[in-house]
Amino acid sequence: MRLPGRLQGTTLGDVLGALHRAGATGVLELIDPTGQSHRIGLEGGLIARVDSPTPSARLGEILEEQGSLPAGFSWRVARAAQAASLPTGKHLVERQVVSAQQISRALHEQARRRLERLFRLSDAALRFHVPRPRRRDVTEPPPLTAPEFLYGRPRARGAGGGGPRESATAVRSSGPWRVLGLPRGAGQEEVRRAFRRLAAEFHPDRFPRASEAERRALSRRLTELTTAYHQLLANFASGA
Repeated sequence: MRLPGRLQGTTLGDVLGALHRAGATGVLELIDPTGQSHRIGLEGGLIARVDSPTPSARLGEILEEQGSLPAGFSWRVARAAQAASLPTGKHLVERQVVSAQQISRALHEQARRRLERLFRLSDAALRFHVPRPRRRDVTEPPPLTAPEFLYGRPRARGAGGGGPRESATAVRSSGPWRVLGLPRGAGQEEVRRAFRRLAAEFHPDRFPRASEAERRALSRRLTELTTAYHQLLANFASGA
């Protein structure tokens, strides 16, 4: 697999699509015209983490939005974690303020928001690095699924072909939790919030300039989300 040397002339959606189809594991580095480095970690073609110096919502702020921390508590969390010389998530789990599952969900959302900002880059030098072995942490979020970072994105080439359909099949086979981007065992209210957010995000009406093929892909994704949501609601009702 060969990647272009620059983002100019292609799109980030095309680059991530190629890495997804290849099942790539490693780090895609984007060096923007100002010299800042943005890194997208991939595992098996899915996005596991996004690191960028571009300002974005802090973990504590996202935990507040998701109802895992009281309103106005994020600044205290940041100061306490800094004083303890620990990452915010690890500090909160060790102090038993929130669960590892809640941190994982917030980190997943943080990665999604950081990635959204990278899609605004019109040019950057591209580098792909082979990963170094590392120890996984219990708070690590599930990777961003292909529909989260590919569907409805601008593409330099024509949409269509087997890519989106193959991605949807992979998502379906991973179960309803994975479809909604949640760890297995998430509560009913978490399921409801995730469904509402994703259904609004992938609704075809949000993309009036999408091609016909992209609209079909978005509709398939919306169907997958709805099916997974109702399956999980049925599981909750039956106590499964």
